[in-house]
Amino acid sequence: MKSLQGDVADAQKELGAIAYDLVARSAISHVEMEAPVAKVREAQALVAEKEAEIAELRAQPGARPCRPTMPAESSGPAPSFTAPSEEPPSERQA
Repeated sequence: MKSLQGDVADAQKELGAIAYDLVARSAISHVEMEAPVAKVREAQALVAEKEAEIAELRAQPGARPCRPTMPAESSGPAPSFTAPSEEPPSERQA
């Protein structure tokens, strides 16, 4: 079931990307699309702003390249988890 739900979510994302592209090219227009399109544009502007800041920092003299670090491996035991009870709430005892 989760795989099918994932397929639905993927299809909706694809449709959203296509719809956004069509709106951006002025091929389609609808009042209900204005707010989501504005959110995408704002997010894109923030990404561009941060990318420009990073490029500026990297261009400074003496700037060292930034490499992501890998988290340290734990030497302890793996955490244990218990599955939730599968009893319907009405049958659980207090």
